[in-house]
Amino acid sequence: MSKPREKPIFVTTPIYYVNGEPHVGHLYTTLLANSLIEWNRLAGRRAYFLSGTDEHGQKVAQTAKDLGKTPQELVDEISLQFKVFFESIGIHPDRMIRTTDDDHIICVQAIWLKLKQKNQIYLGSYSGWYCQSDEAFVTETNTHLVVNPTSGVEERLTIDSDRAVTWITESNYMFKLSEYKDRLLEWIDSNPKCIIPKFRRDEIRDFVSNGLNDLSVSRRSVAWGIPAPYDPSTPEDEVYKQHTIYVWIDALANYITACGYPDLKRLFGVKVDEDEEMKEIYELDALDDDEENNDEVLGDEKLKYRKGFSPAIWPANYHIIGKDIVKFHAIYWPAFLIGLELPIYQSLIVHGWWTKEKKKISKSAGNAFEVPDTIAQIPGKYNVDAFRYILMRESNISIDCDFSHNTMVSAVNGDLANLLGNLLKRVIGNKVNPAQIFPHPINDPQIISSVILNGEAELKEKQIKEKEIEDNQKDKEKQSSSSSSSSSSSSSSQSNVNINLNLTQQLIQQMNSVAGIMDKAMEDVDTQASILAVTDLLRSSNGYMQLSQPWVLMKEGRISKENFGRIDIDDEEAKLIQNEIKKEYQKEKEKILKEKEKEKLKEQNKKEKDKNKDKQKNKKGKEQIEQNKEKQQELEQKIDEQPKDQEKEKESDQKEEKQEQLIEKEQTIDEIKERIRKFRIEYYTSLSVLTEAVRIAGTLLIPFMPQAMNALLNILGIKEKFRQVKYCQYGKVINDLIHKEQIKKELSEKKEKEQENEVKREFFPQIQFFSLGGVKEEDSILFPKIEVNEDEKQEERDKQEKKAIIKEKEKEKEKQNPKDKERNKEKEKQEKEKQEKIKQILLKSQEQLSEEDVRLLFSQVDIRVGQLSNSHKHPDADKLIVNDVQVDDGVHKVLIAGIISSYQPEQLENQLICCVNNLKPAKLKGIEGQAMLLAASEKENLTKLQLLVPHEGSVIGDRIFLQTSSGSIEENEEEKPKIIAKQVFDKIVSGFRVISNKPTCFSYKLVTKKGDINVPGISDGSEFH
Repeated sequence: MSKPREKPIFVTTPIYYVNGEPHVGHLYTTLLANSLIEWNRLAGRRAYFLSGTDEHGQKVAQTAKDLGKTPQELVDEISLQFKVFFESIGIHPDRMIRTTDDDHIICVQAIWLKLKQKNQIYLGSYSGWYCQSDEAFVTETNTHLVVNPTSGVEERLTIDSDRAVTWITESNYMFKLSEYKDRLLEWIDSNPKCIIPKFRRDEIRDFVSNGLNDLSVSRRSVAWGIPAPYDPSTPEDEVYKQHTIYVWIDALANYITACGYPDLKRLFGVKVDEDEEMKEIYELDALDDDEENNDEVLGDEKLKYRKGFSPAIWPANYHIIGKDIVKFHAIYWPAFLIGLELPIYQSLIVHGWWTKEKKKISKSAGNAFEVPDTIAQIPGKYNVDAFRYILMRESNISIDCDFSHNTMVSAVNGDLANLLGNLLKRVIGNKVNPAQIFPHPINDPQIISSVILNGEAELKEKQIKEKEIEDNQKDKEKQSSSSSSSSSSSSSSQSNVNINLNLTQQLIQQMNSVAGIMDKAMEDVDTQASILAVTDLLRSSNGYMQLSQPWVLMKEGRISKENFGRIDIDDEEAKLIQNEIKKEYQKEKEKILKEKEKEKLKEQNKKEKDKNKDKQKNKKGKEQIEQNKEKQQELEQKIDEQPKDQEKEKESDQKEEKQEQLIEKEQTIDEIKERIRKFRIEYYTSLSVLTEAVRIAGTLLIPFMPQAMNALLNILGIKEKFRQVKYCQYGKVINDLIHKEQIKKELSEKKEKEQENEVKREFFPQIQFFSLGGVKEEDSILFPKIEVNEDEKQEERDKQEKKAIIKEKEKEKEKQNPKDKERNKEKEKQEKEKQEKIKQILLKSQEQLSEEDVRLLFSQVDIRVGQLSNSHKHPDADKLIVNDVQVDDGVHKVLIAGIISSYQPEQLENQLICCVNNLKPAKLKGIEGQAMLLAASEKENLTKLQLLVPHEGSVIGDRIFLQTSSGSIEENEEEKPKIIAKQVFDKIVSGFRVISNKPTCFSYKLVTKKGDINVPGISDGSEFH
């Protein structure tokens, strides 16, 4: 019996609280986990996927009571809703665990007893702010006071969820979390990927470093939960019946319940001979994936094995969660595991939330994200897969992700319909692939080198000989012209062959590297980078299609359904093609002559019309000056047109001459055979590479779009066993499928037959089940385009009109009347004078600046009131905070600030600030900043920073002005300033100082229309920037 393989990749989602219906947040987390699971399975690794529902708690009991149901009836209904919801999106966890499951209750009580026996749990008293909606205690620093707009009463709410908290004191069992600080820090420091992204890990480390308080792990007031088990060894357990185990142990324990805890044999795996019950599972597990008969051997047992228990799966490779529950998974859960003497999970993946059109999703705000309704907006049979693709393409675990209609249209119409859909449609269509056969990869270096490289050398030698003959037949002038043309043609032909070969090799290298790029990205659950690797391949493949033009190669190589797969032709076929070429050239020559006659006739008619116009103008008796002017314009026009006409005539003569030359020097039979061979080799190479690109892209996208991509591979005739990452190399499927001896036999039989017929031919071996089998065009359209509505069409038209208007304005400058020209010249003159003045101002010292100078300088900068959101540490820079700042209605920018010494990201959420809005965007550690926050630094302590605080009546988008000595506000709102020059901005910043807790620029105060801006707690003379 084969040796058991390593433990499966174990991926989990949090168990979702049954306080409402599933939504896009639940789906996003679960889809990330599902994509990771399916990727690993595609890569040939065993994987186990766990999700489920959290079903205990006071809120569940209260909701059930309000609905007239028992808690169990309520959780049965909602748990089923989650299961059905996930299945409707094509997500099928190996287990949907429930905290009401019998084995989970056993697991939780076993954990309790283990921790209690190790003296890690004690009976104590707990007081704190408790949020019933979140069923969690929060510290006072994580709450804030808010006036209820309806009642006018001040309430204390959580900062994270804006839900009410109340102060409670009760007797609870406590877990000694305070004792785990050092062990948690050691775990964090020794495992760089224990929490991803890095800035989340840093936040947790900072939190733990400040010390931990003991944790309440039971409730006396919550009846709907798992009862704390009786332990007679401790006297305080006389009151144990009054306690239920709180959510942290109850919910977090699900991850090891699914692994078999407290049965350590199941948790860590056992040797087969020690446990007869697992022998059958291990025997199935030991089968070799490469053996073709595995499918038949496993049968229904394969499905049973996948859905059943997989031994030795702990520790988890990935816990995937949202940022709102990071503390519980990054601090409490590792501490419990250390207390239980169990290994800690490998990686905690923490993602952000979803916004819609850059706004927080909220039913009350009217922008609810209803998943079924959104999917219904996407046309086609595979709209669910398209929706999955959009979420995973837009996924970025470091920030909050945004969903918009434009994003959806871009993904479906751009990526799926155009990049993938059009490529598929073309490689299987009659225009490019008349036989609808999956072509055999041409990877024989002898064929490629002999046909492409040697053929190129032969072509060059032949062209040199032809040129010598032409030189002897034509006069010197014509010799030079023809020589240049021939040389150019030769160079072009040679270049095209080289470019085609190089591009082919580059595209093959790219498709062979995609799987590796994706595997590395998926290690960090970066679905966006993974998908982009595939779309880059598709983009390159579409470009290769346009450059190689297989439809042209097919026509030139005389390829049809009947002769598909053949390279060489016999003499008889060559003669037929010779006659065809002759007829084609003759037709082309006749066509050129006819076009030339038409052009001459057209020119004669034009001249007649011009004469008639001249006569009529003379009859009307126009002024001589105007006549002269018009004649001058006509003369200039004719002069302009004359070279064009001569150029057209020359081009026509060249075409005719070329056709005559080709017909005169009629190609020999051998030349035609070689020519056909070359075109066929290039055609089969091109089609093979393009079809392989579609196959590889379709295979690698299975984790994100399983139904659609399996349909695509069905169209290509790819058997299920070949739909794996290991086959995502150019030609890998066919090379593995066809045994070398079989190919030799087929070629040997064909050669014998060819020798009998005295015909030299080469065939590419074809495999029957790779035949596309008459695929209908409509069946190949997997992703129909989203119809763009009139508003969107109008938006696009507006963009085009703006471009047209700009062009028109440039043209109209020449046609403007003298007054308009004068005004524009005056404006341009004033702008130039202004810029000259600014240049002079930059040379002045601060003492030399006048009030007018400062006004002019400040008119170049656009400073506005903005509101921060989605604040978080920069993933690659500990001292930077990345923020989203809204600077106007619907206008959001990225703002990166180095203020970590005085502000934590959570303190910046929803903060009104002053920011510079017209700086040139610049990247800081890989993220582009588009606005700059203004903050003052205390001159006695530069690390102490204070944000500029706008007037309390300020709103988002308010412009910040300079108040002059007369007290009036210097407004410059005629138009928004352009991107400010660096030297101008540096000069302005040099004048920024705090005076009497107010920001000033060269002693002039910065204000909004609503009033003063404040800089509290900063001494006079301190700088701000």
